[in-house]
Amino acid sequence: MAEDTKLKHSEEMPRIRPLSAALANQIAAGEVIERPASVIKELLENSLDAGARRLQIEIEGGGAGLIRVRDDGCGIHSQDLALAVGSHATSKIRSLADLEGVDSLGFRGEALSSIASVSRFCLNSRARDEGMGWSLRVEGGDEISSPEPVAQPQGTSIEVRELFYNTPGRRKFLRAEKTESRHIETVVRRAGLSHFGVGFELTRGGQRVFQLPPATEPVARTKRVARLCGQAFVDSAVALEYESAGLRLTGWLGLPPFSRSQTDLQYFFVNRRAVQDRLLQHAVRQAFQELLYPGRHPTYVLYLELDPSMVDANVHPAKQEVRFHEARLVHDFIFRSLQRTLEQSEAAEPPSMSAEPAAAEAPMTAITHSAQGAFGGGSRARVSGAVPRVREQLTAYGRLHGTPLPSAPEASRELPLGRAIGLIEGPYLLAENRAGLVLVDLGAAWRRRSERELRAALDTEKLCPQPLLLPVELHPRAEIVSRLEAEPERLRMLALEPRICGPESVMVHQLPALLRGVSPETLYAELFAAWKTDVDIKAQVLTMLPLLARHAVEARRLPVGMTEMEAELRALEAGDGGKDLWVQLDRAALARLFP
Repeated sequence: MAEDTKLKHSEEMPRIRPLSAALANQIAAGEVIERPASVIKELLENSLDAGARRLQIEIEGGGAGLIRVRDDGCGIHSQDLALAVGSHATSKIRSLADLEGVDSLGFRGEALSSIASVSRFCLNSRARDEGMGWSLRVEGGDEISSPEPVAQPQGTSIEVRELFYNTPGRRKFLRAEKTESRHIETVVRRAGLSHFGVGFELTRGGQRVFQLPPATEPVARTKRVARLCGQAFVDSAVALEYESAGLRLTGWLGLPPFSRSQTDLQYFFVNRRAVQDRLLQHAVRQAFQELLYPGRHPTYVLYLELDPSMVDANVHPAKQEVRFHEARLVHDFIFRSLQRTLEQSEAAEPPSMSAEPAAAEAPMTAITHSAQGAFGGGSRARVSGAVPRVREQLTAYGRLHGTPLPSAPEASRELPLGRAIGLIEGPYLLAENRAGLVLVDLGAAWRRRSERELRAALDTEKLCPQPLLLPVELHPRAEIVSRLEAEPERLRMLALEPRICGPESVMVHQLPALLRGVSPETLYAELFAAWKTDVDIKAQVLTMLPLLARHAVEARRLPVGMTEMEAELRALEAGDGGKDLWVQLDRAALARLFP
């Protein structure tokens, strides 16, 4: 009986008691303060919210020994110093409505209290309307001193010493000083990329790591990106700017040749907040899915701006993730914007087979998104895809696609067009058969095939439309809109039904499925430029088939890998084209080239 009573007593739960304020803050610090870089992030966000234009960051011992952040922001009033280090005290929100539309980086009001609970903390600040600064010290969250006068310029200076000194279990999980310093540099780099108008200086052990002056002009911003991401990235990137449905996407997008083996050059900011969101990452990967080899990752510095009420930043303790109220709209907008940028960039080339690519040849240029030609004159942006070249060896192709090429493919060499060797810019496909070499004009073959498919679809009136992910607004001249309103059947035959929104505005919601991938601006500019009012509608559409076929070819992806190249050769052999689409260079002709 005594043993049963003892067992029952040991199984009873202790009585419920409230946690001390210091212990509660230390528990909260486990969610917010993971390492010294987390402290830097929280302090920088507070300084930026305070309107700082210059920030100085000093660290020692990888941030575990000392972190000091100085800013020239609005400062903290002396009467609010004690509240600043209290739990859940903030000046940034007052109600649920403020939380739902928060546009500041910090808003939870727990950063300073969490930091002070696991360090020796000193806060100096001077508000704009005060004649002197005031200082407050906190020891591990237990001992809070009274504010004392101190010499302090306008702004705030925070000193964090001996991080995790009172929680040794947390301190032992810190990495080497070099590793922790690298994490801090990443945080400062993100802040520098998201706030160009602010100057940053990072010092490590008395040695300067970063010194970034404010960058308000476009050229200065580009220089800052080059300083933080590397000149090679800037040289091989294109600037982009898109706006639709209350969303605005800007930034720099690295072209496929500058892909990397890791995701260390991917920065995405939502309303200037650095985030790592799966939705955004998926949209980027989808835009690059046909342009990068397996194991390669795109590079980018992108900024998404939208109404704060459309995004919830209060879903992660460290505010590293967000939730969009219109997730599908955001995803499709980003995907389409990046896809169009890649299509319109004449600098796009295939990824290199090397481990880490060198700088691409293309200069950094802005993409022009307004339609040209019939939309107001000027030249059109040419849609160009990646153009692989015959510079990789056959063994490299074999390694890339998982299976080595046969050393003696006698079966394929016996076929009329033989076996594929590779692509030559043009696009031309190089093959080898029993007689010698074969050079195939893929572009001409595709144009002929596309024209035949379009003609058959028109004859059977089965030209199917394909909805766009996001509607595109075009601005043709007023007379073009008038013609479109008077004779809508001209474009309806091509599965095009743009909606007239104004005297010089139409909205495009779909394209013919056979022309998928074609830029709506480019296609409509060509169609309106060729518009005639005195000919039969169907006759005019038939005369435009070569033009439409050309657009279909420009939007088509070149074959990647031997399997797709062999499929193109077999299609031509089956009668998909004509013998004028390839040239046979027999061994005798090759011998005459080298007397």
